This record gives sequence, structure tokens and C-alpha cells, in this order.
Amino acid sequence: MTREEYHAHKAQQERRRQIERRGYEAAKGPLDLPLLLLTLLLTGMGLLMLFSASFPSAYYESGDPAYYLKRQAFFAALGLVAMFVVSKINYQRWRGAGRLLVGLALFLLILVIIPHNPLAITANRATRWLGIKGVFQFQPSEIAKLAVIVYFSDTISKKREKMLTWRQGILPYVALLAVIGVLMMLEPHLSGTVLIFATGAVLMIVGGIQRWLVAVGVGGVSALGFLFIKLAEAGVIRYGAARIEMWHNPWEDYYGDGYQLAQSLITIGSGGLLGVGLGRGRQKFLYLPEQYNEVVLLVNEDNRITDYTLYTLGLLDAQALQDAVEAAARGEDVSIDTEVHSYSYDDILSLRFRLLTNTDCFVRQDGQWVDKSDDEAYLLNVLNSSDEIAVVGILRPAEGATTGSGQSGVIGYRADLMTHLLDKVTSAEIVREQQAAPTVDVFTGLPFEQEELKDAYTMEELQAYAAQLPAAAQQELMGYVSSMQAAGMDDGTIATQLMRAALSQSDGATYTGNLKRLGVSDPDDPEAINLFPKDFEAKDRIADRIAEYNKTLPEDAQLAYTDYIGLMISSITTIINAISYILIAFVAVSLVVSSIMIGIITYISVLERTREIGVLRSIGASRRDISRVFNAETLTIGFAAGTIGIGITLLLILPLNAIIRHLSGLSGVAALPAGAAVILVAISMLLTFLAGLIPSRIAAKKDPVIALRSE
Repeated sequence: MTREEYHAHKAQQERRRQIERRGYEAAKGPLDLPLLLLTLLLTGMGLLMLFSASFPSAYYESGDPAYYLKRQAFFAALGLVAMFVVSKINYQRWRGAGRLLVGLALFLLILVIIPHNPLAITANRATRWLGIKGVFQFQPSEIAKLAVIVYFSDTISKKREKMLTWRQGILPYVALLAVIGVLMMLEPHLSGTVLIFATGAVLMIVGGIQRWLVAVGVGGVSALGFLFIKLAEAGVIRYGAARIEMWHNPWEDYYGDGYQLAQSLITIGSGGLLGVGLGRGRQKFLYLPEQYNEVVLLVNEDNRITDYTLYTLGLLDAQALQDAVEAAARGEDVSIDTEVHSYSYDDILSLRFRLLTNTDCFVRQDGQWVDKSDDEAYLLNVLNSSDEIAVVGILRPAEGATTGSGQSGVIGYRADLMTHLLDKVTSAEIVREQQAAPTVDVFTGLPFEQEELKDAYTMEELQAYAAQLPAAAQQELMGYVSSMQAAGMDDGTIATQLMRAALSQSDGATYTGNLKRLGVSDPDDPEAINLFPKDFEAKDRIADRIAEYNKTLPEDAQLAYTDYIGLMISSITTIINAISYILIAFVAVSLVVSSIMIGIITYISVLERTREIGVLRSIGASRRDISRVFNAETLTIGFAAGTIGIGITLLLILPLNAIIRHLSGLSGVAALPAGAAVILVAISMLLTFLAGLIPSRIAAKKDPVIALRSE
């Protein structure tokens, strides 16, 4: 080594020592107050978001809405203490640990992928953990993250001037990241690999590598990512293929791999970019039914349900309700339970029911199907072996929304519950037997459609009829034949009596009616479809669409649309119109009488002021002036009367609305718009003006000389 090289080496070492000394001094500096405040702010916001998202599940699981908040706040406090302690440690002392951490990380990453390693723990199809399951475990990738940060920071700060070179500034770090990445992908651990690569890249960029290399690296990573996606879509790479598939369509496996993405889409779709407001999110309120035997209870905006629903759910004694209804039907006095009952989430979510179909109530006995719906012991036995229906959630309509039925206490269920019910009914033996013999009533064994009774039947007709009956009924019928023959009756009389007696027992049942009685239904051929428009404009549009659709169909194939709301409104409107017509007639008569009285009063005023009229005429007043005087008086009277009437109306509205609100809960029913008030005052002035026209004309036509002579 030459003297110049020796001195250059010494100068370089001195510069490194100076950098290290400055680092040591910076590490011993005062507390970074802005960083501390920012950390506290982010921690507080995180705790607030945690409480907003977790209080429903926390309440349901532990009874304490703040359970997760308290738990996380404790760990946050420990983290702040740890942060304070670590801040007092000179981080420059970690420089020498970089190579040791890299070696330890590589050793652990190799150890975790060794086959049949008893210390390796596998979960969710990935082997990423070391330790003893259930006791202690950790991820070697976490050690690798720390190692990359410490090693890269130490070495890059020492050879910052060499970061522009390929051999010393780029290749060693890229090679180390590649080795760590390969080992982590063998676990596999894609997200950790991406995070470590990103961390190393950021440190290299800060260290001063050439900018064009950054662009090349971004392009290369993008190309590798694109290639990975395509290979996963083609099935060449299995790892990550499910994520990519769910990325395309998360609804294919909503409760599996696509759950997280689907929840994100629902959240964004319901709240948009600005959200619905703190604490008002809806995805946190437990879960909707996931299986056919799970249902939810819908409450109103005040978390209330009707008392009838309480009886239906068994929370109140249903027998007491039935007894009260029967007593009321008999005309007896009935006491109604007006107590307000309160129930917890656990009370509702602990409700369990049993699924009982119509077909479960029929049992074959002696060749006949017998209705056992009144047999309590039999029903209990059937219920104990039937499907259990559980209430798994409570839903409340969003602000401004209403339920389809227009009332609270609605039970919401999945579509597959209906499918399960229909499949169970269709597969029942009694249904299959009825479908196999569509011309015979399965309950009686008799044909559905009977011909008109004849005056006489032959024994051959009786035997043919008996052949259609079940074995037990056939045996019973032939027993009657034998006994009647033993009594000496001839075959014609026997056949006639028995046929007429049997055929007259028809109860009017039909094949379709029996299937309906058993609960058989075809979802593809519904008898009716209920539509619940969101507003009256939507209702009118639906009616118009159905009318347009029916124009393209023959009359026998057209849809029959019944607007129940329209019928109700029409009925109410008819009643209101009738009341309005009566009130209008009453008001009209009142106005006519009032106008006549005003005219009479004005005429009396003219008679009493005849001398005054004569004086006015004598000093030069014209007939029109005299008429204007009385017209002005009538208009003034009309204005005063209308104003007084409006004032009294406004005063009466206040107690009237209070009474209506107390009785029905409706507010603002009675109101007087300002425009209507002005119109009413104008009508009052017009009527008084018209009532005073004739008296004012009489006053204007009086002779002034005669008027002056009057007393």
C-alpha cells in the first residue's frame, strides 16, 4: 500500500467514525415531541375505530361492549411504555447485530421449511411458524424483517458513496433479498415476501442508488406480478390462485376465501367514500343467517316489536292470547296486558323453534291417512326429531327505510329454508302417493270427480268401484254386501244403496286442493308475487309496466295486479271525500246565510244613515262615491272577519295536534298553509263585498233632497 493509499484509507475511516459519532449524539438527543404526539393521535384513532367496529360482537360474546377496547388499550399502553424505554436506548449499538440477525433469520427460515420438523407449525395450508403449538410460537419472517432493516441501514450508511456501483451497491442487497424471498415463498408467505422486498427497496433508494434502477425495478416487479397472476389463473401456480379468483368474483365463495373482499365491497357500497358516520356502520352487527335453519328478527327504529310477535315467538303465553280472543268472541270482558316487556339480546338469540310441515301431521293407519294434528303426544315426538330453527341476529331498518310488511317483528329467513321445506314436503310419502293417483282422494280413497247419482246401480258397478279403494275400505264395503245379502236383499238394491251412499260422501276435494293442503308448491309457478315499492312513484311505475306487459298477451294469459295500498287509499279517500262533501255543503249553507245576514246588516246601515247620504250628496258626492263608501265598509268587515277566523284556527291547531299526537303518535296532522290562509281571507272579503253590493246600490240611488228630510 502506498503512502497516498494509506492516508486515503485513514481519512475514510475517520469520516466513518465521525458519522458514527454524529449518529450516537443524535440517538442521545431530546424526545421527539411531534413524533410522540403523532403516535398518540394515531393510537387514539385506532382505539376509537376498534370500539366502533367491535362493540356489538363484544357485547354478544362477553356482555361488555368495551371488552375489546379495554384489552387493546392495555396493550397500547404497554406499547407506549416499551416505545419510551426503547427510545432511551442508543440504536447505534444495533449496528453490529445486523450480520448476526441476517444469519439467524436465514437459519430460522431454512429450519421452518425442513420436512417433518417437529418445531414447525402448519396452519391454513402454510408452514410459517416455529415453536410449540398452544404454548409458544413465532414467525421467522418477523426476524427477517428486523434483520433486513438493521443490516441494510448499517451497511448502506457506511458505503453510501458506493451505492451507485452495481457490484458493491446493488448486487449484494438484491441477492440477499432474493434468498430471503425464495425461502419465504417456500412456506409459502407471499405478503411477507412483498413487505420485505418493499422495505429493502426503500432503504436502497434512500441510500442513493441510481434513479433509472428504481424505474427498472418497479417495471420488473410489475412484470413478475403480472406473470404470477396469469400463471395462477392458468392453474400452473396453485398458491394464490384462490385469491386471484376471488379478486375477480368474491361472491362465488362469500363465506370462504371471498369473505374479506366481499365485506369491503359491501362497506364501500353502503357508505361510499365518506362512509355513513362514526358508529353507524352496519357490517359489524353480527351476521346474517348463513344456513337454512337460521333466521333473524327485524325490529323497528326504536328496537321494538309488536305484542302479537311476542306471543308468536313464545315470549308471552300464546294460550292466554287464544283464551282472550275466545272470551271476546263470547262477548265477555277481556283484560289486556299493557305492560311493556323488555328483552336482552341473549333472550332473543337463545330462541329455538322446530320445523313442522303439513305432511308431518298425517300418518297411515289401516290403509288410510289419518290427521294427527290434535294428538299432542304424536306432535311432540315429531317435533323432537325435526329440524331446529335458531334466531341468530336482530336487524333494524336503516334510517328512512321500512320493512316489506310495514310492521316490526318480522322474521327474516334465507331462500334455502323455503327450498328445504318444499323438498321435505315433496318427498313425503303421502304427497308421492297423491301424485301417483291424481284421480283419487288420498284421504278418503274415493275418486275426486263423481258423476251424477243414478237411480239404480248394478253389482258389477259396485265391484268396479270397490276395486279403486284401499284394501281396508274394500274389505269393509264387501262386508256390508255380505251382510245385506244375508238379510235377503237382492243384488240390485244392495248395489244401488251402497253406491249412492258412497258417492254422496264426496267432500268436494280436488287434486290441486289436496296438494295445497299438504303444502306442495312450485317456486317456478307461483300463485302470487308480492311487490313492495319504495314509494308511491315507484308503485305507479310498476302498475304502468304491468299494464304495458299485459297489452302484449292474450286476455287469459295476462297478469292480474292488485294494488292493495291503492285500494286502501281509495277506500280512505272515498270516506274522506264523503266527509269533505258534507263539510263543504255545511260551509256553503253557512256562507249563504252569512252573506244574507251581511247584506241585511248593510241595508239596515243604509237606512240608518239616509240623512248622512243626503249630506254627502249635497256637498258634491256622486252616486259612485256613495257606493264606494259602503263597499269599503263591507271589504273591511270581510278582511277583519277572515283574519279573526285564521287566528282562531291557528290557535285551535296547537291543542288539536297535541291531542292527535297523544292518541295516535302522529304529529303535524292539522296545519294551515300560509297560501291557504291568504286565499281564505280573500274569499271572506269577496263574499262580504258581494253581499253589500245591493245595499250600496240602494244607497247610491237615494234622492239627496228626500234623504235630507229624513230623521
